Amino acid sequence: MCKLLLNGRLGLAPVQSPKHVLDVATGTGIWALEYAKNNPQAHVIGTDLFTMQPATAAPNVSFIRQDVEKEEWKYPHPLDYIHLRYIVSCFDDAQSVLRKAHAALRPGGHIEIFDIVLRPRYGGDKRARALDNWCAAVCAAAAREGRDMQKAEKYKQWLEEIGFVDVVDVELMVPGNAWPEDDRMREIGRHLVQVQPGPLLSLGSYFGPRDLSGVLDGLAPDMLRDMEDESIRLCWPIHVVYGRKALLDESA
Repeated sequence: MCKLLLNGRLGLAPVQSPKHVLDVATGTGIWALEYAKNNPQAHVIGTDLFTMQPATAAPNVSFIRQDVEKEEWKYPHPLDYIHLRYIVSCFDDAQSVLRKAHAALRPGGHIEIFDIVLRPRYGGDKRARALDNWCAAVCAAAAREGRDMQKAEKYKQWLEEIGFVDVVDVELMVPGNAWPEDDRMREIGRHLVQVQPGPLLSLGSYFGPRDLSGVLDGLAPDMLRDMEDESIRLCWPIHVVYGRKALLDESA
C-alpha cells in the first residue's frame, strides 16, 4: 500500500546512490529488503525491538535487535539515509531519536519519516462517529502514557529545530475504504479497509487496559462497520517528512 501511495517509490527524499542506510523500527524488514534489492551498492541495516525479520536475507542487508531510543547508536559508518515508517506509537521521546539520527548521518545525508496522524478526516459530511470516538479515546490514553499519536504534524518543526535543512512535509490523504472514483486511490482504500482494523485494535489493546478497555470494547463493532461503509468518505492523514543534514560549510 505504501508503494502504491508513493507511485511505486520506497521514499520521497532525493537520495542519490546511498552506501549506508538505516531502517528504524523495521518490523518485518520488508522495506529494508526491497530497498537493498533496488540499491545493490548500499548496505541496509534494519533495527527493531523485536526479531521478526527473515533469518536469511540478501548479502547487503542485516537486521539487529536494538532499542534506538535508549541504546547508543554504534554503526560502522556514517549513514547516508535513515528511514522511519509508522513510528506513531513507538517512542516516549521521539525527538531524542531524531537527534541521534542527525548525529549518525554524514553531512549531506537524508532522513525520511512516513507516519500517520490518528485523527480521521472526511471527504463528505457523513462521519464515522464510532471511529472518531475510538481514536479520541486512544489518543487520550496514549497521552497519559506520554505518547503523542498526532506527532507526525510536528516532525517538520522538530527536524528544523534539530538542524536539518531543506525539510519538506508532504501531507497525503489516504482513503480508508474503497469510496474514491480514481482507480489507484480506490485500490489503496480497498487494501486499507482490510488491514487497518488490526493496527487500530492493537492500539486499543495496548493503551486500553489501563483505564478504558470497556469503552473501547463497546465502540469496536460500530467502528469496524464504519470503516467498511463506503458512503463514509473516510481519509487518514499521512505525513512524509524528509530533510538533509547540512554540509560542513553550510549554515543550518
